[in-house]
Amino acid sequence: MSEKSPIEQINERVMADVRGAYERLIPGAEFRRAAGGFRTRCPLHDDSTPSFHIYARDGKWKCYGCNERGDFTDLTRLVRGLPDVQAAIAEAAGALGLPAPRHAPPARPAAQRGGPDPAEPAGHGRTEDQVLTEQRYEIISPDTHEPVAVHIRTNHADGKKTFRWEQPNGATGLAGVPCSSLPLYNQAWTLLLEEDVPIYVCEGEKAADALYDAGFAAVATVTGASSCPDPEVLARFAGRRMVVWPDNDEPGKGHMARVAKHLYRNGANVQVVSFAPQFEPGADAFEWVQSLTEAGLAQVRSLSPYADPSECGGVLLTDYDPEVHGQMSRCSA
Repeated sequence: MSEKSPIEQINERVMADVRGAYERLIPGAEFRRAAGGFRTRCPLHDDSTPSFHIYARDGKWKCYGCNERGDFTDLTRLVRGLPDVQAAIAEAAGALGLPAPRHAPPARPAAQRGGPDPAEPAGHGRTEDQVLTEQRYEIISPDTHEPVAVHIRTNHADGKKTFRWEQPNGATGLAGVPCSSLPLYNQAWTLLLEEDVPIYVCEGEKAADALYDAGFAAVATVTGASSCPDPEVLARFAGRRMVVWPDNDEPGKGHMARVAKHLYRNGANVQVVSFAPQFEPGADAFEWVQSLTEAGLAQVRSLSPYADPSECGGVLLTDYDPEVHGQMSRCSA
């Protein structure tokens, strides 16, 4: 049997005690239980709310504030300010009590990360000062746990937002693959959770990230309200506790009604969120999280991932009824 590489040894040691490994790397950080792992404040930026998540399933991490992501070695390089991956491997090995690598491993390709696309000007046709932010959301295969597409959201100074797709290799578009056949955003890791953990389905990655940061297990459709994920994609949630969270408008309600119908037909236990009258038309889960008081947000996080959003006010939670919610689907189709 061949000797394990330094990276393999580091990852194996991290998996033996995921929380302990990261506590040594980020001393003084306060770690909280979260859906699928642990959450703390990101050490890479001024993080006003804990948006840095460590996945217990594989020891990797992602910050939902700055969109950086990677493994233990990647974080070691970033927080220690090291020049390359070889130096990071040596530092990570030492932090975990492993012997220093006997030889430098080959450099690995950089992981897909958030932020502006370095290959072309921000805004793609708009002048740079019109672009406020750009977020990159990786769509991960539940089978291989590798990226299959990247959904890029650009927020412009005029209040508009635009979206585009890339392939994992950086090529533009989806090469003819319909977006309805893609996995949901966050689908891969939520399928690894215990079956009694409720999974919230939102329209769009921003809303799902807001719920995730609050302590919920959340996924997002990536098709837009006018379409719907393929039944085969939603069938992966068979037997799960699913909570659909529509945007507070007719297209959003119709979209989630179609999603709920497919989930229900595949044996999922489905509930539906609806907004109270104080929310404006078009509001989504992101606005609901923003409306929470500090006490309300603390309550949600303390019960993560089993919190009931209706107990915090602003929304109602009802069991899916094919007759009632099916009408919404037909009216908005």
